Amino acid sequence: MVPNILMIQNLNKSVFLFTNGCPENRIDMARIREFFIKNGWKISDSYLNADLILFNACALTEFDENRSVSTIQTIRTFKPDHADFIVCGCLPKINPLLLGKHHDGIVLYGEHDVDKLNTLIGATFPVEEAVANDLEPCGNLKRKPSNSRIYSTLLDQLFVEKSKSRSKAGQILTAPLLYYDKWLSSSVNIFHRHQPTYYIKVCTGCLNHCAYCAVKKSRGNLSSVPPEKIIAQLKSGLSRGFKQFSLLGTDIGPYGRDIGTNVVELLSELTRIEGDFSLRIRNIEPLWLTKFYPEIEKLLASNKISFIGIPIESGNDEILAAMRRGYKIGPVKDTIRQINQKFPAIFIRTQLMTGFPGETRVQYVDTCRLVDELNFDYVEVYAFSARPDTPAMTMTNQIPPAENSRRRNKLWLKALLRRTPQKLLKILKYSNYRVS
Repeated sequence: MVPNILMIQNLNKSVFLFTNGCPENRIDMARIREFFIKNGWKISDSYLNADLILFNACALTEFDENRSVSTIQTIRTFKPDHADFIVCGCLPKINPLLLGKHHDGIVLYGEHDVDKLNTLIGATFPVEEAVANDLEPCGNLKRKPSNSRIYSTLLDQLFVEKSKSRSKAGQILTAPLLYYDKWLSSSVNIFHRHQPTYYIKVCTGCLNHCAYCAVKKSRGNLSSVPPEKIIAQLKSGLSRGFKQFSLLGTDIGPYGRDIGTNVVELLSELTRIEGDFSLRIRNIEPLWLTKFYPEIEKLLASNKISFIGIPIESGNDEILAAMRRGYKIGPVKDTIRQINQKFPAIFIRTQLMTGFPGETRVQYVDTCRLVDELNFDYVEVYAFSARPDTPAMTMTNQIPPAENSRRRNKLWLKALLRRTPQKLLKILKYSNYRVS
């Protein structure tokens, strides 16, 4: 909870905002930026000369968590003595014990705790009324690492953790592919703030209880934005000349079940709005996509839905059951094949996980086959990472890190090599690069 501080006192009222993690994290931070601007604060471009530093910290995986802790350590070491330092976001909710070892300042526990900013800065414009339709860029501490450090960071991020089996020759050979993959990942415009995309957060939280995921601890249960507010935001974007709209949420699939509506009704309302525009959906879990697909297929025929993020995670039913994902792979495959066949222009992105506890080589191969059997435009591959207080953390038959790295590397390379020139052009198109 927030310490007993009546109000942060700063004459210059300069704040440095820093975030990492998912697009939902970044739109939350963009809203906080608008909150400070509305209250007369200057947004500083460096934590080295700010009166207040606010870090929205990701803890999705162990790598993200460690990166967040490293950021906290750097800020604490070099920040001005007078500057107040607030940590918010997922890390305080997912691993408060770890955070407490590295941060003794102000903490906001999750998205639903940010209203305490009103008291902390004596706000005249409340944070609850702040709205943002862009993504705060991932921060820059203005203390640039060496090239070797950047290279090492890329290796750690893409290969999960350092492995003794990774030879120097292997690093040199894979480095160009790593930079290529990193560039493409950062190019897909759902990650970019400085692209002509209008972002609308339609919900947060979810109804799932996946065995490996700690985000539920941070985001909580489903909380949907009323459809009239979403419609008003889309119309506002259209009036400002936007043609691309990205719908964000922890899981958009169960949207509205807490307020008496559903995702099909929302998308029906949005696709009926007149104008030349497209919608991008990030993310809809396979459980909900298959459940609503007959109705969603009719909406896809409107040609106003251009992008769908579908995190499948595994191609094996036994692993999906152990993950508590709530679906079988067969219906998911059938649904994606239908989208591939009937709507080939729609961009499909997925996420696949390797090394879930107990995953056999045969079960791993089932996941690898998805890349061959289905036509994904972009595949993000990551290794299982044990998160605090999740059922998967204490499961038996944990996959050794070196073996999990090999599985992740092999699947990542397979997905990378499946990118045909046509897919590359499609990726660039959805990155808003000019493609003739």
